[in-house]
Amino acid sequence: MRKIFGILFILLNLNETAFADLNLYCKQEIRIINEKKQIPMVQDWEIVITDTEIKVPRWPTLFAGLIRKDEKENEYSAASEMSFLPNARGIAFFQIISIDRTTGKGYHFSVTNNESEKNLFVCTNKKIKKKNLF
Repeated sequence: MRKIFGILFILLNLNETAFADLNLYCKQEIRIINEKKQIPMVQDWEIVITDTEIKVPRWPTLFAGLIRKDEKENEYSAASEMSFLPNARGIAFFQIISIDRTTGKGYHFSVTNNESEKNLFVCTNKKIKKKNLF
C-alpha cells in the first residue's frame, strides 16, 4: 500500500499543472489608425490562449510568435519581438494583444514602419453566431 501511494505521489509531482487552451470569440467594430483617425471595422476574431502564447487561428502566420509574459493579474497579454529590417530602410514591426479577464475588452496593437494601428474588440467564451445574408 505504501508503495502505491509513493508511486502515485511521484507521478502526480512529475506532471506539471495542466493548462487547457482557452478559446475566446471577439467582436471588433472600430479601428484606430495612428491614434488619431477612427474608422468603422466590423470583424470577428477567434483567439486561443495557451499557457505560453496567444494564437489567432484565422491568421496563423500574421500573429505568430505572440508570447505571454509580464502579464498583470487581471489580463491576458502577449507581444511579439520587435523585428527590424535594416535592408528595407528601417522597417520595424511589433504587435501586442491584450484582453481584460473581467470585462472581456481587449485590443490588438501593431506598429509597422512608424504607422500604428489599434483594433478594439470585446470577447466572450461563447461562439459568435453569424447571421445569414441571404
